Amino acid sequence: MLAVILVCIVVGAIAGAVSGYPIIGWFIGIVLFLVGLPGALISLFVHDSISYAQDRADDRQIMADIEADIRAEEHEYCEDRRAAQRKPDITYDNRQIHFHNDEYKKRMEVR
Repeated sequence: MLAVILVCIVVGAIAGAVSGYPIIGWFIGIVLFLVGLPGALISLFVHDSISYAQDRADDRQIMADIEADIRAEEHEYCEDRRAAQRKPDITYDNRQIHFHNDEYKKRMEVR
């Protein structure tokens, strides 16, 4: 829209300067603006529609990433809780081993 206004001002100023009558420059500028206005509005609408669709897609992707992060953190938290609730499998072995071999005892004493 701003580009159309700037082009109309420049073309109108040039037409007014070349013809010597400023009113002709005003007339040409206004006519050029009215002719260029529908194209500017259509391009503005299409650009905004595309930007809106892209922004929505970006927002959906961001929300999906946030949701995946939240699920991963919840999963990790639940795994930690499950690991803390499990009782460790500890087996106490009170058996003792006795060697009745004298040679083995002598070798152990030398060390």
